[in-house]
Amino acid sequence: MLLIFGICLCLVVGVVLYARLVFGDPGFTLESKRKENGTFYTMKDLVQLRKPGVWCTICQLIPTKPSKHCKLCNRCVYWMDHHCLYTMRCIGKRNYYTFVWFNFVLVAGLGQTLLLFPGYAEHLGYKHAWMELPSPLFYWCCLKYIFMNQGLLFVVLMGMSLSFCNTLYLFYLTLSNISHGYTSYFRPPEGRRPYQSGLAYTDRLSNLTTFIRYGQIKIQDPNFVI
Repeated sequence: MLLIFGICLCLVVGVVLYARLVFGDPGFTLESKRKENGTFYTMKDLVQLRKPGVWCTICQLIPTKPSKHCKLCNRCVYWMDHHCLYTMRCIGKRNYYTFVWFNFVLVAGLGQTLLLFPGYAEHLGYKHAWMELPSPLFYWCCLKYIFMNQGLLFVVLMGMSLSFCNTLYLFYLTLSNISHGYTSYFRPPEGRRPYQSGLAYTDRLSNLTTFIRYGQIKIQDPNFVI
């Protein structure tokens, strides 16, 4: 009963977070970055070699760094992470926090759903001497029983298992980027030699706790300047 309540809670929260991702503003850049006197940089400043940034020919502005123009949204996005194909929206500064919590709810919901299938196997008539032991072997026996009796359900369970593993891995990569102060786009290039982060483990942990509480990254990697 507790698992069913947890799944329903994750479903409701997930729908709300998904709606915020779809209809919310990811951080579109609507104006050029400002000068010290408060006015906006223009093409004239770029021509005069003041080097205020890179001119976006589509948005007709000089976006504030770090920004990237998304070809699918056709807009410049501040602190862009990636363009999510599940929401068809960019993930940027203003919805990155929502996206992380949406991933967490998705992992929790899929994990709890997968924990239900041993009970369904028991409902189908499966009996085992180790029914009370939550061991991996017990779950494997239940999965084998479902495969022998409910082939379609077995395919659904395999798809959910793959989705769970994929979402869990993406959630881990997202948390790793946050701990270093990166995004999926604004991060050190992958070369032959592994990149040496300039942040200690305590700094990375501080970034994670600060992001979870306030949605902000506290410490940037000194070895990587965007």
